[in-house]
Amino acid sequence: LKRRGYRFNGGVNSSDKSENNNHHAPVFAPENAYQAYQLSRIHYHHNTLADIFAARALLEKAIGFDADYAPAYAALAELCTLEAIVGIKTPLESFAAAKTAVRQ
Repeated sequence: LKRRGYRFNGGVNSSDKSENNNHHAPVFAPENAYQAYQLSRIHYHHNTLADIFAARALLEKAIGFDADYAPAYAALAELCTLEAIVGIKTPLESFAAAKTAVRQ
């Protein structure tokens, strides 16, 4: 993958160092739960702190669009465990939040 221009954190490697090289910017604003969920997964796989926070915001937006959208709750539970792993939250509070999300 590195030979094809991908970095291991999920972004595209570019030799262009200009300020317009922002590959993390969303292309569009989500209009429904599915789109918000899909964008959150893109951010989740970038594995940067900014993308983790963006993924959480998008998942909360997906749940706001449709409170019964199960994939958003499953992804939120997964994100909660990632937050514990990288140290954003304590494992105790992260795993409790993950358990709550899974039960939704």
